Amino acid sequence: DDDFRYGSITVPAITFRHVLGTDPHVSEYQVMQTARGAEILTVGRPDIDNLATSVAAALQRCGLPNPSVKIRPVARIPRNRASGKLQRFIAL
Repeated sequence: DDDFRYGSITVPAITFRHVLGTDPHVSEYQVMQTARGAEILTVGRPDIDNLATSVAAALQRCGLPNPSVKIRPVARIPRNRASGKLQRFIAL
């Protein structure tokens, strides 16, 4: 299950997929849940501030008050050595 739970609030994975997957400047991403929001690795050249604001707004629509969203551009996201698959969502 890729949904994140913040106490009684559930944030469906589609919340992140919609914002990150529709940004034409993001080719890959990985979302790591934090206690108050998420840290996101992105491959590509997105507008970091605008993207963080969009993700935070989406989290607020799910009921998460004052979410903290940090986005870090990277050259590549490590994949599972055995399967070669990308773990897109990492819950606490």
